[in-house]
Formats: sequence, C-alpha cells, structure tokens
Amino acid sequence: MSFRVDKDSLGDVKVPSEAYYGPFTVRASSQYTVTGEKAHPDLIHAYTMIKRSAA
Repeated sequence: MSFRVDKDSLGDVKVPSEAYYGPFTVRASSQYTVTGEKAHPDLIHAYTMIKRSAA
C-alpha cells in the first residue's frame, strides 16, 4: 500500500494514497482503535451524503 503525506496544524500524517479522506480522519481512526468503539454505519452514510452534497 502506498501513502501520501498530508500536512495540517498538528503536523505530518501518512494517509493511504487512494483514500478520499485526510489527516484528521486518520487521527480519529487511530483513536477508535484505542477505545474499541466504532462509528455506526448509518452515521458514516449520513456524513458521506452531506460531504457529497457540499462538494
């Protein structure tokens, strides 16, 4: 898997090259692995619909 390096206010983050998301999502998903919690699929679907309509 290849990665790209995205920069933001918190520093550099390795993001998968084919990903549509950015550094904040990578950081958030690393936090979910610590807690063991996962986002509900309906929440992810709703968020995707909002992002698509805003694009």
